[in-house]
Amino acid sequence: MKKLVPVLAVLSVTSAFAAEQPKHIVSFGVDGLGWAGTATVFDIDKDKNQLKDQESTESKLLLNYSYVFPTRFMLGGELGVSRETSESKFQDGTKIETEASEVFAGISLGYNFNENLFESWFIEGTLLVGSIESETKETGVADEDSDSSYSAFKVEFGKRLSFASWGIANFAYTPSIEVTAYSFDDDAKDAGLDSATQARLNLLKFDVLF
Repeated sequence: MKKLVPVLAVLSVTSAFAAEQPKHIVSFGVDGLGWAGTATVFDIDKDKNQLKDQESTESKLLLNYSYVFPTRFMLGGELGVSRETSESKFQDGTKIETEASEVFAGISLGYNFNENLFESWFIEGTLLVGSIESETKETGVADEDSDSSYSAFKVEFGKRLSFASWGIANFAYTPSIEVTAYSFDDDAKDAGLDSATQARLNLLKFDVLF
């Protein structure tokens, strides 16, 4: 019985620690959780450019979530949908309309370096797959369609900063740096685009922990 007391004590402390720590993380920012829409109308000097008018719209829906284990490892996923359209009218009456849509999904594995998740440095790797479809319509020219797919690996490194001192619970400011390597297939590869690397600094990003 005496041998069981230390074991039970350790299990009790571990359970209490696990209960106090958040288990769920949802991230959002400029390209994070939720929907974003943009519409742009260009003011063009018609004397210097054959382009008469141009309008474009862009919408995105991005979701991401991570589950945090007592070991501070986290397992999560990402899902994104975006759509872009543009219309260009030229002085000679030509009109070009383009529409592109993208869908991607990914699974991520990460680690938090500190017990206090609200103030922790973290690193996360994500495997992504996606597809891009586009259609271009031009006056007097046959429609042009494109269908491409890609796979990618993203590494993100960042730091959470708690809002607790402001009296705001469950929120953290989460600036980070991420690098993504893409590998393209289908029409993109046929056009000569084999791979790409993207580096990004996330200055406007937040986490909700609960």
